[in-house]
Amino acid sequence: MTTQHDYSLSHGGHISYLSAGQGDLILLLHGFPEYNGIWQKQLTYFADHGFHAVAPDLPGYNQSYKPETLEQYKLSNIIADLVEFMRSFASNRVIVVGHDWGGSVAQGIAARCPDQVTQLILLNTTHPQGFAKLLLSCPEQLEASQYINAFRQPGAEMSLLSHNYKDLLAIFSNHHANWQLDETEQNAYRAVWQQPRAIESALNYYRASFCYPPTDEASQQILHAFANSPEAPYTLPKTPTLLLWGEQDAYLVNDNVQQFEHYCHQLSVIRFAEGSHWLLHEFPDEINQHIRDFITDS
Repeated sequence: MTTQHDYSLSHGGHISYLSAGQGDLILLLHGFPEYNGIWQKQLTYFADHGFHAVAPDLPGYNQSYKPETLEQYKLSNIIADLVEFMRSFASNRVIVVGHDWGGSVAQGIAARCPDQVTQLILLNTTHPQGFAKLLLSCPEQLEASQYINAFRQPGAEMSLLSHNYKDLLAIFSNHHANWQLDETEQNAYRAVWQQPRAIESALNYYRASFCYPPTDEASQQILHAFANSPEAPYTLPKTPTLLLWGEQDAYLVNDNVQQFEHYCHQLSVIRFAEGSHWLLHEFPDEINQHIRDFITDS
């Protein structure tokens, strides 16, 4: 049985989350423009297989707190919130799963907590530094990422809110997706997006990031400095990592997979030739089995 809870962060914000089962913690992190309910099949499946499955709404999304300043939406601060949240469960073994923005957060958690995070599973996401390198060197990724600059514009949320969220819903059905939202699912997303400041907060992840197609020399220099930083804060030398990759992703070119190979030193990759960015929805049963096999074998 899945239940809903709230966790109060030390700085006063709160994380809303769904929880099911008992056992080792498996943390499920969604991306844009979704919410914790997308993991319902995983919550049920992993609870039935002896895990404590937990799916939070990321800060700024759905029923979690909405940070007030753009600074709070920087990836490092979102990661800090989720590390605190994860540690509240006092689990010595944690498996972290993330898609899209949730995948970036998941990598940050694993990098900060290498002794606690025993396995990392990523679905169609980017390695932050690897993505920066592709924005500087890969014309295809640069073109595919132009939507980020549109999201960063003041007032972008107003166009996404218009016509009963038509443009937001189209994100799921455009570009090779093998999954269509039914009316019940559409209404569930609309209810999430109708939360106060929901779309503005989701877009603030993009506005607070410097990983976007450069628009001037200054942004080019900042991106270059991060891409080539010797600190490499998201390098994972020891954490067994599984990358589940849909090859028909309209937003992330397949060269992203090679970038992971540079930073994740114990990487396994499973490709879905017909999968898109929405792999989780297109192949939920296969995803569950691959994750369970990886947890068991690694």
